[in-house]
Amino acid sequence: MVKIKATEKLKDYLETQGFDRKDVYEYLEIRDVLVKGQKDILFGCSFSWPEPPKPNISLVIEKLRERKKEREYQQMIGNLKQKPQESLNELKSGMGMGMSMISVLFVGMLSGYYLGKYFFGLSDVGSLVISFVITVIGIYVEVALFVIRSEDEKTKKE
Repeated sequence: MVKIKATEKLKDYLETQGFDRKDVYEYLEIRDVLVKGQKDILFGCSFSWPEPPKPNISLVIEKLRERKKEREYQQMIGNLKQKPQESLNELKSGMGMGMSMISVLFVGMLSGYYLGKYFFGLSDVGSLVISFVITVIGIYVEVALFVIRSEDEKTKKE
């Protein structure tokens, strides 16, 4: 708590406001009656702030020991080789290939069926055979593209 050692002028003013006359007041009890425009009332008063709490030395020493142990541990493991983790680009590439395979299956079956049914005028079984053939061709193309991309990535890493 902030304490104010009052001058005679402040004591007189506070007495008119209903406070007991004393040498030291707590700021919180008199702050509501102080008027902003009356700077001269506080002129000559001395303020005292409470002492900050003293740190517990044993806790400070314990924290310093923990920091030292952590630094030593980090130095010990700093030279170890980290396992290579997959980069974000490799994960994106894998997800892209998976989605590409699924889309080839879907588009191949759908386009093959409609191609056989409406373009060539085949029955349902004939349209399914054409859709299967187109899907297999699409999968072969996707596998070839996958192999090409894999080889390109290997050559870039080397």
